[in-house]
Amino acid sequence: MQYVLGFLFGFKFYKNNANVKIYVDDNLLDDLEIDSDIRIEKFEKCSVDYGNKDHIKFDTLSLPKRIFTYTVDESAIKSNLKLVIENDNTNYTNGFMTEYSYFEWYSIFLIPKHFLSKDEYGHARKLFKRYKKMMNIGQSIEGKNKGRNFQWPVVEQKVVDRELTIDSNNWFSPTKMGGSYTLEFAIMEHKNIPKFKMLVPTDYKKLHSLDKRSIAVSDYFPIVADKFKLLNMHNEDK
Repeated sequence: MQYVLGFLFGFKFYKNNANVKIYVDDNLLDDLEIDSDIRIEKFEKCSVDYGNKDHIKFDTLSLPKRIFTYTVDESAIKSNLKLVIENDNTNYTNGFMTEYSYFEWYSIFLIPKHFLSKDEYGHARKLFKRYKKMMNIGQSIEGKNKGRNFQWPVVEQKVVDRELTIDSNNWFSPTKMGGSYTLEFAIMEHKNIPKFKMLVPTDYKKLHSLDKRSIAVSDYFPIVADKFKLLNMHNEDK
C-alpha cells in the first residue's frame, strides 16, 4: 500500500531562505529551501457533498496557495515523522526586532493513497461513523465527548491530562512561528483497524482507554484535497 504525506503552510520571507528537512523514521525524505512568500488565499462557500445527508461546508476558509505532497510506500512508514526547521532570519538589533520570516502551519496529513478519491473518502466517513456506533464509542470513555477520537487524516491534536485536545497554537488559525525548531509526530497503526497507519501526537501512549479510541474523519481535509486536486490522484493511476 502507498500513502500520501502532505504539508500545507504559509510562509513570510525575510532576508534569507528558510530550510525544512523532512524525516520519516530518521530517513531524510526531502530537504526544502523556501525562498519566497507562500501567501494565504481566502475562499468563500466551500463545500463537498457525499450524499445521505453528509454535506461538508465552510462559509469561508483560508488556505496557503501551495502544498507539498509525497507518495511513500507503507514499508517506509513505521513510527515517527520529524520536521527540522531552520529559519533564523530577523532584523534583530540592540534588543529590537521589527521584521522576521515565519511559518504558519495549516495542515499535516498522512492518508492511504486509495482514499484520495471522493467515493473512497466518503466511504471512510460512513465506515468510521458506523464503527463508533457499533462499539458504543463515546459512552465507554469518561470525560467530554469532544476530542476522544483521533482526527484523521490530519494531525491537529495534543495530549493533555491523558486526553486528546485540539492544539490551538496551530491548524485552522495558525500562529506565526519564527526561528528554528522541530515538529515531531508519531505514526500509529490503529489497534482496531489493522494496517491502518495515521499521524498522532508523539505522547499518544499516555492516553487512557487507548484501545477504545476510534477515528473522527476530518471535514477540513476534503476541502483542502478538492482545492489542490488531490482527490484525483488515485484515479490517475488507474
